[in-house]
Amino acid sequence: MTYLLLLIIAVACYVIYNLLMKVEKYENLILEQTSLIDDIFITILNMNEKIKEIDQRGTFESDDEVGFFFNELKQMQSTLNQYIENDVSKKESTS
Repeated sequence: MTYLLLLIIAVACYVIYNLLMKVEKYENLILEQTSLIDDIFITILNMNEKIKEIDQRGTFESDDEVGFFFNELKQMQSTLNQYIENDVSKKESTS
């Protein structure tokens, strides 16, 4: 009977240790991904400011290839800004 109890305890300890290692691995992965997302968020904000600055100067004309590319870039930036605004408003509402 004692051996059976020791076997059950040993198996339980092994299972718990493996689960703990998996949880720590996933926590580290989440921290890395959160850091990456924060870096991307900062880059998007910086790009937004730079695009606004360039657009105010009127440096690019919309009738040439560079102007077309710039307008597409502004469109992409607008989409990213909407995503960021939605994400920020969700975080504020949960806080």
